[in-house]
Order: sequence, then structure tokens, then C-alpha cells
Amino acid sequence: MGHYNPKTVLRQTSNHLLKEYFDSRGHAIAVAWERITDTQIQGVYEAYLGLPEAARRAIELDLRDIHAVATEGGILALVEAGRRSGNPVADDLARSDSHYDKAMWVLLHRPDIWPDAVRFAHTDSLPSRYWERRNSLPKGAPDTSDTAVARLGQAVSGFFVQAEGRGRLCLVEHFSRNETLDYYFAYLSDYPDTTVTWNDTEQLVREKRQHAFEVVYAFDRSAGILDIYARGGRKVVRPLQELFADAILGVTLDPGDQGGHPYRVEGLKHRGFAFPT
Repeated sequence: MGHYNPKTVLRQTSNHLLKEYFDSRGHAIAVAWERITDTQIQGVYEAYLGLPEAARRAIELDLRDIHAVATEGGILALVEAGRRSGNPVADDLARSDSHYDKAMWVLLHRPDIWPDAVRFAHTDSLPSRYWERRNSLPKGAPDTSDTAVARLGQAVSGFFVQAEGRGRLCLVEHFSRNETLDYYFAYLSDYPDTTVTWNDTEQLVREKRQHAFEVVYAFDRSAGILDIYARGGRKVVRPLQELFADAILGVTLDPGDQGGHPYRVEGLKHRGFAFPT
């Protein structure tokens, strides 16, 4: 996914969808839509910049989400979300060639599945170097009950409070991405900080903020594989694996078993290695 630029989103989205979007948000901007091509967006961009600050911020969030979803993985997330809802969108999306058009169409016409698609598109874009995998976990459906989800949240919060002095507040949400893949998103309170920001009245103010950091669990019930997104290396990931296994799978992991690779490649180093087919 390339660097976000509002002009890119406006240029890559068809004019009839842009007009429908601005109209739906109550901003009938003064643009002669019938006289411009899909790539002549300077007037649209200037009209967007001329909106009140609060309106422009709300639109900015939508444009950022569209940019995040307008990828191969993001479109797949839209299709998956539609299928899970029982009202598929694959045929509707097939009518558009542009990924941006597909994303905008779902934002406008299927707001019921849009948040899930944005969530999974964001997850797919998380840096790969912070993902760790654990193999050989029990196969089968994980516990998705409210009680189990709350138990996981309490455990993860307790770990970070003791280990790093943050994470006192924690919310865990469960989502099924498809028939075999379950996600648990943990949002924890980070260290408080003070930042200088522009508020909705265009005043420069200093605000106290407590941002959230996230831990993502992705469990493949058909293969018994757990992927975790968390920053901090193995000293953080390994305890988080154990907490998940206890709270969601009802098993205790052996600390000595680190769930290594289910294959060995050392033999490839030997000159005499033979690989008959």
C-alpha cells in the first residue's frame, strides 16, 4: 500500500461515486461533475479543503479507510465480510474495475460490513516483523464466549501492567474472518502523553492523550496455528501465547516447547544431499 494522499483517493475514485459520497454526507459541493473527467479532481479537492474543519476531518477519516481497503487484500476482506453477513457483495464489486471504486461502493451501500473490512485491511498491513507464529496447538473451535474474551483481556492487561507499567485499560474483541480463522483484537492503554494539536475551532492547544496499542491474535482452528502481532520480541510474545492458550483454548503450554518450525532444513547444507522426485 502506497503513501496516503487525499488527491490519490479522489483521483482513483469515479466521479459519480464521489458525488454520491459528498451528497450523502450533506456536502453538496459546487463542482460541475458533468463537465469534468474522473481524473480532473483539482476543483473537487479545493471544495473539500473549503469545508468546515469538523466536516473535513470526518471525510479525511473515510478517505484514509478507503485508501487502506483499496488493495488486493482489502477487497478480499470486503468479499469475506459480505459472505459472513449472509448478503454477499462479490457480484456488486465485480462491476467496478478500480479497487477505490469497490471500496467506496461498500462504504456507501454496505455500511454494515465496512468496519470489519477496514479492521482486517489494517491488520493485513501490520509490519510482518512483529508477527510470531506458534504451531502444534490443539485443533478445533476456540472459546469465543464473552466470558472467555473478558478472561483473555484481564490476563493480557495484567501481563503488561506487571511487565511494562502500561495496559491497565484493555478491551478485547473477537471476529471470525472465515470458517477457520478467528481473530482476537486487544486494545490496551499506552503511557499517557501530552501533545500539541489543532482542535475543531482551529485553535492550537496542548492536550493530554492516552493512546491505545494493540495485540492481535489470529488462530487457525483447522491447523492449530496461532499468529500473534505484538511488539517486544519473544519475551513478550511467549507469555502472550501462554495466556491465549489458557484463556481461549483451555490448555497449558509447556514453556520449554516454543512451537518451532514443523520442518528441518539443516540437511540442505550438506553437499551429498539428494532430493529424488
